[in-house]
Amino acid sequence: MASLYQEPLVQLIKKLKFHENLGISPILGALLSQRISNAQQFDQLSLPQALVAVPLHKNRLHQRGYNQAELIARYLSKQLQIPLLKNAVIRVLNTHDQATFNLQQRMKNMKGAFKVLKDIPKHIAIVDDVITSGSTCHELSRMLKKSGAEIVDVYAVAKTPLNK
Repeated sequence: MASLYQEPLVQLIKKLKFHENLGISPILGALLSQRISNAQQFDQLSLPQALVAVPLHKNRLHQRGYNQAELIARYLSKQLQIPLLKNAVIRVLNTHDQATFNLQQRMKNMKGAFKVLKDIPKHIAIVDDVITSGSTCHELSRMLKKSGAEIVDVYAVAKTPLNK
């Protein structure tokens, strides 16, 4: 559930993620909420019982001051009336930035990065800003399923083209 990672989304996401322009999160949340609502209406998409934002490691959270995925997830939670499970999952590994990694390196980098701390419903959705290789969501989904989830959806604002 994502738009293609292209302009003007690229600049909006970068401003939110790297330039502390927090006012952009409702815009991105609204775009994603509309896509989910459309899919629900036209494709009979069933909504999850809860949302979980891709967590940042505590060091990165301290450095940035906020989690952009959580800001988007908060907006979605309000708009779609789905509970956001805060602190249900933590990032236990301070993983390397994945930008220069290939797919295999990204998967290895994310292995064991997350720990589930709370009960997880049977149907949950992961919320993120951008999906590149899918390795982060794959690992988080694996941990959520290991903790009781049966269906894990992924809601992202944007997805990079396959050749990136």
